Amino acid sequence: MNRLLRGLHERLQQLERLSATLILVGLLVTMVSQVIARYIFRAPFSWSEELCRFGLVWLTFLAAAYIMGQQQHIAVDLWSQGLRPRWRLWADRGVQVVVVFTCLLLFVGSLRFVWHVHPVGSPSLGIPKSLWYGGASLGLLLMAVHAGIQACLTWQEPAAGTGTGTAMGTAMGTATGTAAGTATGTTIGAQREDGGAGT
Repeated sequence: MNRLLRGLHERLQQLERLSATLILVGLLVTMVSQVIARYIFRAPFSWSEELCRFGLVWLTFLAAAYIMGQQQHIAVDLWSQGLRPRWRLWADRGVQVVVVFTCLLLFVGSLRFVWHVHPVGSPSLGIPKSLWYGGASLGLLLMAVHAGIQACLTWQEPAAGTGTGTAMGTAMGTATGTAAGTATGTTIGAQREDGGAGT
């Protein structure tokens, strides 16, 4: 099960990274072409700004989904640092569940908006607005999937295992503290053994 979830996660991450990269390159080429057409040939394109805005919407939400998969979104974890490792893991599980339901709730709301604006087309290219804002719906769905995968992997961990990565970054501090505590305990134990051997 873990292997299947990790494989799905990696495939989605590859597709998101590739799609975001291609969109970013397309935006760069479009803007450079517009500048050349406007200031050199004095014949600017009428569709370049519209295409860039379309690409920016998709780039924003695809990149947000990719960052979610990388667990690099900004998070405030000050409140969880004072918890015991076991409670910190449970707090992280609760946060992941909240993230999943929030993304799904926003996804459903975005679908209603996309359906409402579907008949409206863009002025220059005639692209349906549903295709414009469909990137937001897709990005929210992908974020929910990534958060759900991470939640499933975390829930399958034993309650004592607090050294693994978490969706909101709280377990990173746990791993550091656990490693430091283990190293300190090992050092003290070695010193006691040396002292006992010396006596």
